[in-house]
Order: sequence, then C-alpha cells, then structure tokens
Amino acid sequence: NSGGEMDTDFQGRYYPIKYGAYDQSLGYYVNVQCGVFDLQTRQALPGVIAQNPNAIDISPSGEWLALLPHAETLEMGNRCYRISDLAAGDTSKPVYVDSVSKMHYNWQVPYRSIGHNGWAYDAEGNEVLVYQDNLDDYVKAFNPETGTSIKVFYMGWNGWDGGQHIGSIKDPAMKGWFFYNTYMYTNSYN
Repeated sequence: NSGGEMDTDFQGRYYPIKYGAYDQSLGYYVNVQCGVFDLQTRQALPGVIAQNPNAIDISPSGEWLALLPHAETLEMGNRCYRISDLAAGDTSKPVYVDSVSKMHYNWQVPYRSIGHNGWAYDAEGNEVLVYQDNLDDYVKAFNPETGTSIKVFYMGWNGWDGGQHIGSIKDPAMKGWFFYNTYMYTNSYN
C-alpha cells in the first residue's frame, strides 16, 4: 500500500511503501511498517519504520523519504530520512520538520500538525518540502539539509473558501516554484 500523497523520485527509482495486515474486525491496518522500495534492485531497503503515517513521499533527487503523520506528538512527528541511511538499515537519524508546536487541549502533550505537502526546489536549487502548517495557517518550505522552514504565504490571503493540494515539482530547472492546486469552485484563486 503506497499510502497517500506519495511520489517517486525524478528518475523513478525509489517508491515509498506501507505494508501491514488489515484487521477486518477493527477496520484498519495493524502492525504497519513503511519504507522505500528500490525499483532498480527490486527490493525493499532494510531501514524500516514501524508507523502508519498519513503520507510518505520521496524527494525529487531520491535523497529523502518524508514520513508525515500530519498530527502527531513530538515523539513521532513529521520527519525526513536520508534514503542512503535507510539503504544501510539506519533509521536513527530523522530530521524533524520545523513546524509550529502547541499543547493539544485533549492530549496535554506538545504536537505539530501539517497538512498537504509536495516537494519542490527553492530559488537556490535546494530541495524543499512545501507543506501546510495547520497550527499557524502558513504554507511553508522545509529544507531537510538545514532543518529549517520558511514561510511562503499565509493561507488566509486566499480567502478561506477553497481547499488545496500541493503537487511535487520534479524538474530541478524549476527553481523557486511549487504547484499549488485549489479545488473549490468558489475560490477566487482557481
């Protein structure tokens, strides 16, 4: 099961995967693990993460796997792994997405919540994960090399009446651009 919001790298070598057993009585998958399938060697990489995130995604260069639970406690969190580390079986060096942290009123623990996302290149040509930060309503760009995010724009500027998705830009020549797709007919920014 590829999960949601997934992409391969620009060359189509790495494919994000989730796998587990579907429990009919519960109505969902249990014992879920996720990782990367190498289409060149036709094998899953040995670095496997035991979690069932909302989305898993491969960066355009094939350097990063993004694992995005969207709303999680800080212990799990939204994070990126180097695919070279996963190929070596190492899952010990995640880079956490630099999003807003708040105390959840029910859980009484700090959490981060990000929404729709996709990969792109910033104006300098660095790979960035473009995402919706649900806790401050900004669309941001996260650079896993530096571990930092920048604000791109405030979602309220679009008028609050439209849904959206963020699609990946795979071509490194498209520096400074990302694909932002609105899908509500009432949104004036369609």
